[in-house]
Amino acid sequence: MKRLFSLPTAALIGLFGTSGAHSAAEQVELYGLTIGAPFTIPPCLPNGSFESFEAATTFTCYWTEKPEAVGKPDGELLIKFATPAAFTTTGSVGVVVLDGILDGIEIETTGTESGEQVLSLLTTRLGKPNAARSSPVQNAYGAKFTRISATWKLGAITVEFDSAPERIDEGEITAATSVGRSFLDAKHHVSSTPM
Repeated sequence: MKRLFSLPTAALIGLFGTSGAHSAAEQVELYGLTIGAPFTIPPCLPNGSFESFEAATTFTCYWTEKPEAVGKPDGELLIKFATPAAFTTTGSVGVVVLDGILDGIEIETTGTESGEQVLSLLTTRLGKPNAARSSPVQNAYGAKFTRISATWKLGAITVEFDSAPERIDEGEITAATSVGRSFLDAKHHVSSTPM
């Protein structure tokens, strides 16, 4: 797998953290985005087409394929960073905004390659996970890797990490309020329902 970027671990510590304004049980911060807080990030310009998503930005902003959501962000959005987000496959982060509140974040990570680093960073900032496990996985060529999964329950917010939910080169961090989790569960149920 081609690595998009490489940053030293010390530089990445600031990307993960808990919000200082409220307790970790009420809000959790990942990549500078605070789950459970009002959504205040400005829109990228332009919005609407996939080509506009690929446009470079000099500031952190949100992108949507629905131009009508630019004035009032709601539902699923993508956060674009001026500097690509560490350990992500695309450099961007998916979010769920409902009624003006950031209720969820979905981050695609670089899979088993960064699994231990991501787990370490999350544990440093969120504390020991409520549940964690590692298990062996194998690709089609017989190479073996370690799949890591962990869950943190922080009041009304749940953070889940899986270094290889479907593929060894794509992991996932999901952090959501109970409202955001319901939204994401409904979305994933609809997208996985056979037609």
